[in-house]
Amino acid sequence: MRLTDLLEMIWKNLWKRRSRTIFTMIGVIIGSVAIFTIISLGNGFKKYITDEIGSVFDTSVISVSPAIPPSAYGAPVTPDEKKLKTKLDKKAIKDLKSYSFVKSVIPKLNDYGNIEYKKISTGASITGMPMKELSKKDDLLVGRYPTDNKNEAILGYKMATLLLDYKPTDKVDSKEIESLLRRSFKLNISNNGMMPGTKDSSKTEDEHTINLTIVGISKENAMDDFTVKVPLSTVEDIKKWKASKTQNDENKEEGYTSVEVVLKDTNKIDEAEKTLKENGYQINSFKEIQGSIGKLLDGVKLILAALAGISLLVAAFGITNTMNMAIYERKKEIGIMKVIGGSVNDIKKVFVGEACTIGLMGGTIGLTLGFIANFLINMLANAFITKGQVPKIKIASASPGLILFILLFSTLVGFLSGVVPASKAAKLDVISSIKEE
Repeated sequence: MRLTDLLEMIWKNLWKRRSRTIFTMIGVIIGSVAIFTIISLGNGFKKYITDEIGSVFDTSVISVSPAIPPSAYGAPVTPDEKKLKTKLDKKAIKDLKSYSFVKSVIPKLNDYGNIEYKKISTGASITGMPMKELSKKDDLLVGRYPTDNKNEAILGYKMATLLLDYKPTDKVDSKEIESLLRRSFKLNISNNGMMPGTKDSSKTEDEHTINLTIVGISKENAMDDFTVKVPLSTVEDIKKWKASKTQNDENKEEGYTSVEVVLKDTNKIDEAEKTLKENGYQINSFKEIQGSIGKLLDGVKLILAALAGISLLVAAFGITNTMNMAIYERKKEIGIMKVIGGSVNDIKKVFVGEACTIGLMGGTIGLTLGFIANFLINMLANAFITKGQVPKIKIASASPGLILFILLFSTLVGFLSGVVPASKAAKLDVISSIKEE
């Protein structure tokens, strides 16, 4: 049987019973739309989350923190534990700078204090770092970076709004933000573990006050909004003061809270991470966070897609049932085909072809409806999330691979659903088929 004759016969048979064909196809359409939309949402949402994280984290930076040995949690001490960098001191900084992929190394020291500005008093996270290295970044809204070894500071955006007596959610005019520049505030540090200035801080000797001048305000950034950045020497002095006032070994330990390793080439981040881990450093990077979130979203996407695939399984039973009914209705036609020389394979081709056509057409219509659904989802997302502003986002995003998968999978469902009915039709006895008719 020629291909053109086969296609013509398939089309005539489906069109003749078009009502049944349409209802059988609906199951495939629903399943295709569900899988297409769910995976599109997964793809788009994954990219959206990655982009949002990318706006917070610097992709060229690997954050190194002091390694915590397994023995700290009660595990046996292992030979590998000896090479772990449990303290980030000046020796570790020198070692990090020696790697060929490292552009710069930025040590950080963190502390906590209380800020007093006019009538405003609020707690704040204090981060000390070398301002010479920090000044190479472009994360200031207004002002400049502090000079090392001077009592100057950069305020996080939300911290600046608090000092202006606004709520963190309020929108503040940029000129009002800029008015904080060159203003001074008091940073009170407590050594007894209590908030400076509270009633529990009974001894004034347990408090230390530093006058700082505001020279810069950071851009809005979830990581730094409530942080006060100062020169590294300022926090080092705070640590020394605390060590002089207490016998607590915690304050006497040397070492930085964390270290930012800035890479020369972001494409070499895999090599850098592997090398640092092998040398005992505990690292965190944007890529690791991205990978973890990606795996989580991929898992959720696959589970939901599998649930949506159940509708295609139901559709497969519907196609099988339709083909079985067609056999009983077309016994005479099958018998005549055999009499005029039609082979067993020709009969199988007709029924399998009809089942595949139902699957393919259902998948094609499902894709069309899926694209419409994606368009509506993205339109609503931009209306409510970005409120029509540029750049626009794509919460639902389809890839060429997904389109090809839907077409092939829906056709495969049709093929598998038509194999058994086609074999049954091919085995019908010619004489009995014509006689019954």
